[in-house]
Amino acid sequence: MNRKNAIGYSGETIIDDDSNLMELYENRDKRNLGVEVDAKKGLPVSHLSLFANFTFMKSEMKVDGKMEKDTETPGIIANAGIMYDNSSFDISLFANYIGAYENDRFVDKSWVAENGKAPLGNFLSLNLTMGYTFGKTKNTRVYVEVKNLADLKYQTVTRYPDNRRMLFAGVKMKF
Repeated sequence: MNRKNAIGYSGETIIDDDSNLMELYENRDKRNLGVEVDAKKGLPVSHLSLFANFTFMKSEMKVDGKMEKDTETPGIIANAGIMYDNSSFDISLFANYIGAYENDRFVDKSWVAENGKAPLGNFLSLNLTMGYTFGKTKNTRVYVEVKNLADLKYQTVTRYPDNRRMLFAGVKMKF
């Protein structure tokens, strides 16, 4: 993808008349070159399904008239999962990896001047879901879901940490 005058964050902020902090945008040329690989495999005898996809990307943006590496975009994004579904019982384990990237949005400029852009990404998140479906027409499912199974601390946006481990339970009914 080659974008002329793409909208991007400028790194500058202003405070409007109502005391709201606003991030300013700028137009700049950006270029992304990448490849995505996707694989899926069903194993019916074992009631398993597998999938994986990987995106590898080189991102650049124009700075002072020349193209430089865009460090605000991860170079690798990967996902994989294994799903078991037999009769009324299902269980799924999903993994998501986001490569390292950085930015200075929502960060005090004096901190950025001293420390550089804030590091983000570079984490592996695991999610697990288990469920049981029942009823005459299999219209009711009870489930338990654990997001961020390993309880990792990470951020995808500076100063806004993503949730740690979260546990959900519920009932879904189709009418």
